[in-house]
Amino acid sequence: MTNRDIVLRKLTTMNEHRRRLQIRLDRRLENVVPSADIDDAIAMSLLVCIQEVVDIASHILTDEALTLPESAAAATLALAQHGILPDNLALQLAAMTALRNRIAHGYSQVDANRIVAELPSGLQALEQFASAIVAYLDRGEVR
Repeated sequence: MTNRDIVLRKLTTMNEHRRRLQIRLDRRLENVVPSADIDDAIAMSLLVCIQEVVDIASHILTDEALTLPESAAAATLALAQHGILPDNLALQLAAMTALRNRIAHGYSQVDANRIVAELPSGLQALEQFASAIVAYLDRGEVR
């Protein structure tokens, strides 16, 4: 059974970075000239959020002896296969894992303007993920 406390700690971290992302996005949009410091902070908080999603997905799948994912993207898709996430959300989160990989392995491949443009839908996806995971935990199938 999934350890509720571990998942909730990870959700708390993700939600804190999601909050920071919104603040940083607002600051980025207020500036006429983009700030590399703000862009770096956005990328780092986004990386943390996506990593927490992958960690939560992997934790649930492992603890429940469900599909063991071969990749970060597969972890979110497996949650959908087991009815924990809606399919469309799992697909969006899976796509976000590719961004996590680009951020983690080379900033030169990351387009800050594209991140800023797509961030509102990403923030919404993270919020939906948190809600879906809390709903899963509330079903009482966890310890």
